[in-house]
Amino acid sequence: MGWKLVRNSNQKHLQEFISGEWRVSPDPIGALVKKLGEEYGEFAEDRDPGELYDVLDVLKELVHLLDEHGEASRVHERKLARMGDFSDHIEWHPNPHVELRLPPEERGQS
Repeated sequence: MGWKLVRNSNQKHLQEFISGEWRVSPDPIGALVKKLGEEYGEFAEDRDPGELYDVLDVLKELVHLLDEHGEASRVHERKLARMGDFSDHIEWHPNPHVELRLPPEERGQS
């Protein structure tokens, strides 16, 4: 299994009950990216919104570490103002008539 990133209080609450070794990650960004994959996998499996909050916790810490001075945040705010967010749920397809998994009658062809 290897090292697993856990929440800050896990050591305090669990070290008397489980075996193993605790440490501060020597590569916090790498550990967080791995954790992001774990948390996304848990969400994708059952779409539990509670798992999305775990994803958010990991993302917030990654942003904190990777955008220390807020430059990416400022660029993102300009992008939001110019292009909007995802709240309208608009999708795009480069060529909807070539949807290979649909039979021709369902692609709008006869």
